[in-house]
Amino acid sequence: MRIIQISDIHIAPDGIDTFEVDVRANLQSMLDHLRGLNFDILAITGDYCFKEPHANIYHWIAEQLEDIRQPIYHIGGNHDFLPDLHQAFAIPFPLHGHELYYKVRHGDQDLLFLDSAIGRMSDMQFQWLEDHLLATDRPVVLFTHYPPYPLGVPHMDNKYAFQQPERFKALADKCRFPIYVFCGHYHGERTVHRGNVHIHLVPSCFFQIDPSTAEFLIEHFRIAYRTIDLLPGEIRTFVTYLPGAHLASL
Repeated sequence: MRIIQISDIHIAPDGIDTFEVDVRANLQSMLDHLRGLNFDILAITGDYCFKEPHANIYHWIAEQLEDIRQPIYHIGGNHDFLPDLHQAFAIPFPLHGHELYYKVRHGDQDLLFLDSAIGRMSDMQFQWLEDHLLATDRPVVLFTHYPPYPLGVPHMDNKYAFQQPERFKALADKCRFPIYVFCGHYHGERTVHRGNVHIHLVPSCFFQIDPSTAEFLIEHFRIAYRTIDLLPGEIRTFVTYLPGAHLASL
């Protein structure tokens, strides 16, 4: 099974300054590229909107996705409003209060989609995750917006990190199998292994943040997607970069 992951699209209303990036063209060029690939699932891991969520942005993105023939699974990020996201993409899984998390099965592999959109998870969601981790008989594959642990990226770790890393670790330590986490939020490419948790960060479809400084600095404007191959007894994953688009009027 081949999964394509994209994240941090950050579509803005018309007329909003987006660091001179044509965010709509970025998404369209990304989707044009993906249409030429063979894959089984598209996972979009949050931050559909630039800063503030707007219902019309979700509907515009949904229109761009209409001719993607593969199943698409969505989760929210810290710049999203889940009720509008849930409605615009006609997500068939229920909201749990203010959270959207769910499990899907493809072949013999469960895929878990978590809701870390506010930087933390509810007790109910942690219990749901624990139930699965204790019951599973194979490696765990999960998607979430926030990386569950700090990744050595000072700007993001210091200001915008997941707020419950130790609780996640305590839960992960109970699992007998490896846990593969595919996430976004940090605007960069990174892989971190901590115990049985293997975190793979996908770069943004907007811009990438310099991972070496505590200050906010844009490293570059290329966009990217992650390919995840789930094979018998093996997971392979890699990132592919595409050129980013700048606003023609600037």
